Amino acid sequence: MQRFLNAFFCTLFFCGLLSCNSTKNIFGVYKSNFGVGGFFGTTVRLYSDSSFTFRMSGDLAYDTAAGHFQISKNSIILIYKPLTIDTSSEYQTMKESFSIHEAITGNHNLREPTKYLVGYNKLFLTDKNGFKVKRQWGYSKHRKYILFGKHWYMKRYFLRRHD
Repeated sequence: MQRFLNAFFCTLFFCGLLSCNSTKNIFGVYKSNFGVGGFFGTTVRLYSDSSFTFRMSGDLAYDTAAGHFQISKNSIILIYKPLTIDTSSEYQTMKESFSIHEAITGNHNLREPTKYLVGYNKLFLTDKNGFKVKRQWGYSKHRKYILFGKHWYMKRYFLRRHD
């Protein structure tokens, strides 16, 4: 009986050691699995010096940003560098300006993402409350149901790591 208990506790101890995760290498290039709205793709590059670049590009429009990031448990918090203000006379005489995100989505509250969840070599977008955004509108050559249905539907959205 004593031998059985020793073997059981040793097995339990080694399983506990093997289940501990070390810090994973999250640095690299992450690209969206499909174009949101049919053609807007996102690329995030995470560098080992805790800096990043963000690029959203699509149909004759793009947006880029850079900054540094912090790792907090299973999430990455992006801190953007402030942009320099254009003080040219053409910029000052414009009546109204808006960001590329506002022009594409029509949402005045949408900004560049500030937090991603990390898991399985993927980055998952979060909303302003920190909850994972699971689906986005996408276009597919295939119909939603095999023979009928729309080509436009909500698909699982994430950024996949590409090495």
